[in-house]
Formats: sequence, C-alpha cells, structure tokens
Amino acid sequence: MKKELTLQDYVRLVLRRRWIIVSATAGVLLATAVYMLFSPPVYESASVFMLETQNLSFTEKGMMLAEQTRPLGYYQAIMRSRLYRNRVFDIFFQDMPEEIPGDFDSKEFFSVFQEGVSLASAEYTDFITLRARANNPDVAYRIAVLATEVLKNRCQEIDREELQNAVDFIDQQTMISKTKLEEAETALQEFRRRTKITVIDEEGGLLNELLQMENKLTEIETSRQLSAAAIAGYRRRLSSDLTLETAPELGSRASGESVFQKEVADLETRRQRLIEEKGEFDPGVRALESEIDQKKRAYVNQIIQQSVKRDGSMSEADLTEIKNWQERLIDEEVNLFTLENQERHYKQLIEEFKAKHPNIMDQSIELIGLMRAQKVAENLYNFLLEKGEEAKIKAATGTGGIRIVDNPVFPQHPVPVNVMRNLVLGLILGLGLGFGLALVKEYTDNAIYTKTDITQDFELTVVGEIPAYGGLRPRDLPFFKGRKGSTRDKHLTEGPLLTQMPLKSGTSEAFRSFRSNLHFANVDQDLKSIVISSSNAEEGKSLTSANLAIAYALLGEDVILVDADLRKPRLHKLFECQKSPGLTECLVEGVPVDQVVQKTKTEHLYIVPAGKTPPNPSEIMSSKRMAHFIGEIESRGKLVLFDSAPLLPVTDTFVLASMTDGMILIVKHGHTSRFDIEHVTEMLTNAKVNIVGVVLNQIPVTRGYGYYYYYGKSYRGYY
Repeated sequence: MKKELTLQDYVRLVLRRRWIIVSATAGVLLATAVYMLFSPPVYESASVFMLETQNLSFTEKGMMLAEQTRPLGYYQAIMRSRLYRNRVFDIFFQDMPEEIPGDFDSKEFFSVFQEGVSLASAEYTDFITLRARANNPDVAYRIAVLATEVLKNRCQEIDREELQNAVDFIDQQTMISKTKLEEAETALQEFRRRTKITVIDEEGGLLNELLQMENKLTEIETSRQLSAAAIAGYRRRLSSDLTLETAPELGSRASGESVFQKEVADLETRRQRLIEEKGEFDPGVRALESEIDQKKRAYVNQIIQQSVKRDGSMSEADLTEIKNWQERLIDEEVNLFTLENQERHYKQLIEEFKAKHPNIMDQSIELIGLMRAQKVAENLYNFLLEKGEEAKIKAATGTGGIRIVDNPVFPQHPVPVNVMRNLVLGLILGLGLGFGLALVKEYTDNAIYTKTDITQDFELTVVGEIPAYGGLRPRDLPFFKGRKGSTRDKHLTEGPLLTQMPLKSGTSEAFRSFRSNLHFANVDQDLKSIVISSSNAEEGKSLTSANLAIAYALLGEDVILVDADLRKPRLHKLFECQKSPGLTECLVEGVPVDQVVQKTKTEHLYIVPAGKTPPNPSEIMSSKRMAHFIGEIESRGKLVLFDSAPLLPVTDTFVLASMTDGMILIVKHGHTSRFDIEHVTEMLTNAKVNIVGVVLNQIPVTRGYGYYYYYGKSYRGYY
C-alpha cells in the first residue's frame, strides 16, 4: 500500500521523474512554438452597437413604450440561432465579391462563423461589440458587415412582433371600450329624449354635492378599469412573452391577505371621513396616506419574495426582468384593490346621501349615473386610442433595441500574437502535464526505489545498499554518461569485482558497509552458510555474491563461494576459472569436494563452480547428497556463500535455502516489483527460511534517489 507523499517525497519524485517532466514541458513548448510559427495570420473586423430601451410595459400611470434595456444574453441567443446563421450564409454566397477565395465553401464558412464570430460587452456600459475573425481579411470584413446588418434586422423583426402583440391587445381593448361608450351614449340620449332633461338644477347645493361625489366615483371607476386593463397586460406579458406561470390573483394568496385588506380598508375609510371633515390638505390626511403607502409597499415586497423563485435555467438578466414584471403586476393589483375600496366607499356615500335626501328627483340621479358611465367609457376609449397609435408608430420605426455606433472596418493587419504570453502559458501547461504524468507514473509504479519501501512495506531489514557500478547503466537514467577524466564517477565505469575498484571508492565502501551490517544483524547467530538470490533474473545476485565474498576474504577469513545456479551459472566467468569439475560433478558423479574447490586470485577466497548443466537441477538440489555437501563445505571455511537461481522462475533456491542458515534477498532498484517481493517473502516464510536481510542493488548515483546521492556527495568528496 502506497504511503502518503511528503514534501521531500515530491522533491525526490521531481528529480527521479525529471525526464518525464522535461520531455512533457519541451513537447508542449515545441508544439506551442510550431503552432505560432506555422499557424496562418488571423484578421479581425468589428462593429459596435449601443443598447436602447425598447420594451412596451404597463405602469400605474398607464402604458409606456420604453422601459428596460435587454441583456447581452438576448442578443447572443439571436446570434446562436439557426435562422440568423442561415441568413448570413445565404447573403454571403449570394453576391460574393471577387476578393473572396474561390475555394471558400460552406464548410469553411460555418467553421469561421462558429469559431470566429462573437458578441461581447464593450468597454463602456450599454455598448456591445460584434467581432468576426478569419484567416482572410476579406472574409473577416464581409462576415462582420453581414453579421452586423442581419443582427440589426433580426432584432427589429423580433421587436415588431412583440409590439404587434401589444397593438393587437390594445385594439382588442379599444373595440370593447368603443362598444361600451356607444352603449353609454345611446342610453344617455334615450334618457334625455324620454325625460326632456338636459341640465341638472341645483337645489340648496345638495345636487352639487351629489354631483361632486358622482364625479369622484366616475374618476375612481375610470382608474379602476385602467388598472384592470394594465393587470391584464402584465399577465399576458408574463404568460405569453416570458412563457412563465403568472402570479396568483390578489384574492387567492396567503391568509395574510385578509389582514392587509382589512387594514387598508379601515385606513381608507378614516382618510375619506377626515377629508370630508377637514379637507384634503389636513396633516392627518397626509399621515394616513403615508401609512397606507407603507403598508402597500410592505405587502408588495412580501408577495414578490413568495411568488418569484429562481429557475436554474434562467440567467440573471432574465430573473431581473421577471422580478420587474412581477413587481409591477402585484403593485397594480394592490392599487386595484385600493381603488375598489374607494369605489365601494363612494357608492356607500351616494346611497347614504340618497337616503337622507329622498326629495331629489330620481331622474336627476339617473341622469348623473348615465353621464358618469358615458364619461368613464369615453376616457378609457380615448386613452386606448392614443396608446394604440403610439405602439403602431413604435412598431414601424423601432430600432430593435440596438443602434450601430461604429461599422466594421476592413482589417489592414493581422491580429498581433502575444508570443511571450503563449510561451509562458505553454511552459505552465507543460510543467503541469509533466508533473501530472510523473505523479501517474509514481502511483502506478510498483517498483522498489528506497530503503523505506522495503522496511515499512515488508518489515524486512536492509543490510546493504549498492550503487550502480561495473559499467552498468541504470534503466532510470537512459542518458547518463560518466564524465571523462572525472575521479568522482570512476567507480561507475570500473569493476565489476571489488578488487578491480579503487580502494576508497563509494562502491567499495558500500560493500564494506554491507559486510558490517550483515555481521551486526546476526550477532546472536553464527552464520556459516548463506544463500544469495533474487526474485527474478538479472537483478545482480551473482555480482553481489562475488563482491560480498571478496569483502569477507579481505578480512583474512577463508570464504567459499559456491555457484548453485545450475541453470545459468556465471561465477566462473567473473573469476576466470574452469567451469568443471564443479557442484554438478560432486553431487552426481561423486567427485570429492577437494577436487571441485578452486582457489581464486584473491587470497582466502575459494570458489566451487557450477559444473556441467544438468537436466534436473531441482532434484539435485533437494537430494541428500546436497545436504551432505553443505555440511562438508561448511567445515572447510569460515563462511560459505551460495549464489543460487532466482526464486520466482524455479524452485531450486527454496530447497537450498531451507538447508542453510539463512538467505539474503537481492532487490534491484527501480526494477523489482513490490508484488514479486510480497510473493517471494510469503513463499520463504512458508518454507521456514530465515531471511537474513535485503540488499537494495543498482542504485543510480544521482539526485532524487536518496541514499546514493549521499554517497556521491559525501563519501567520494571525503576521500
């Protein structure tokens, strides 16, 4: 299981995987440079628009033609529409100038239009910029001109459609109002013809008072009908134009509605009575009006918070527009409710007036009612006619909400390329990619690299750490080369045996340290015979066995090195001795031990070569003669080292190790897998083999590999 990486581990990771990081960075930088060098020049032509207020809306004072500025997203949505793109396409190829390349086809057009045409906010508020980019200046200029013109025309079309909807609604309301006006005028004329009454005479001022109340009631009824028309327009706008569900009507909302109605009704009643007693300019009247307005505003805000909810598909501009329309709608509903209260109040006053003065002619009262109805219908009809004409004029002359401020200009020079910025971005991207690949490699790499990987993950003792030497080039350093004439790295190119290395080299010191660690690791046990092996082939077990034997022999102790790898023996080549007779002849043919033990050039070091390659190495290793040979050879030397076959491919070594005092496992840096070590240690434990320790072999002498950076910096510098 991988441990969590610390800062020091990250530093080592960067040093260890530096070629991945360098390669990725260089590749991205090279790709960036090639792209900037060979990419064709880009030309840009742009136009600037000014946003105008455009929407038709309803307010407390009536309908208005100009209210809000449409958001940028509205115009961007138009440009992304298929209709807009197809119109620009048709005009572009309809009368294509000669300057446009002949091979510029529809595929290239749509590619340029998709990637090169954009709309964004300009430097100043309420201004937007349309840009067109292409590799050809004529193409960029023509697309910019056509895109500008088509956008303006399309906005005007949409605006006319919206205004036409408003005109249709106003015409519909006008026809209804005209019918009511004709009915009111007909009724008034019929009444006058029938009663012969044309003027209302005053009688002690009472009829004048009644007339004032009737006029006030007429004014309130007119305002109420205008308010109802405005509410219908708001709801139509919200349900049709904005495709949203409208807010519920005022009387169908929360239970707090009745409280509000009662409070406002009471305040209105008090206000009207105070006006009758003290006049409209009394401070008490003003105070009541202020209190009524505060309650209205608090109620409107409460309803707005309850009715307007955010939809994840809405933009901020759409949500703001919806809130504005909802606020107008609710505010107008509250106003309608107030007008209805006032209307009921004046009707009640008129009824009370009639009850107090029964002598007033009923015909006069009827005439007043008919005149009031005719006046209300006439005012509403004239208002609708006026606004209808305004809407028609706006529909015919509107700009669509945008006005061209600056037309596109033919580009004389390509858009400048910021070389330094692109290179810096390429460098950052390359470093990020390289470090990411290094992390992926690190977390997916199951090889052993450090001493900690062995001690913490497998709880084994590391008795030796050997650097790369003997002319071997580590796989992790494919470009590593020792500097000619440098004594610091001489041990990397000399060898492979310890006797062939400088006495004070780092590798010599590593094997001496290995020898000492092996001695102190087994103080309580006298090791007479040790098997040296590895998980797989080519991990350096034979060379390590030979140099460890030489290290012990240099102490003046008799050491016997046995080549027990009967499949691929190598020790006879390292020590330049005869391969036969050897271990095979001793075990199979009965050759005496004295005849197979050969003296080497190193004093106190003896070798038993492998001999002939047998067809059945496993059976030979597990024979009784092998056990007898081990006992006899142990009596002839201070220490016996067995160089055996690798553990995973064959079973020879497991049998041999069970007959000796212990085993040393060779682990090649950056090569041996954690899974292999886990498998091998489990098999050795089951075979009851004593694992004396582990040797981390072939460590690159370079930064990022921990221990042998220490050798390169400390030991070689010390001697």
